[in-house]
Amino acid sequence: MTINIPEITEILARVEQLELQLQTLNGNASKKYYTVKEAAKYLERSYMTVYRYIQRGVLRANRASKDYRIHISDLEDFRKKCTF
Repeated sequence: MTINIPEITEILARVEQLELQLQTLNGNASKKYYTVKEAAKYLERSYMTVYRYIQRGVLRANRASKDYRIHISDLEDFRKKCTF
């Protein structure tokens, strides 16, 4: 059995995304604000797609210096409202 690097990378990304979802579902989210990259993992979307959601006003986010931060409640609301 051989596993190539892209498969391992994909598996690790999926594990991180599932851990974030589990923390949120348990109400034990260790963070209140997430970066665009973290939100993209949570929503299973690309970084640019989440960035476009923010630019269009579909997903609420706060500006933090040059970056955006998305509150966990806004992320959960967005996920509930949107069907992918």
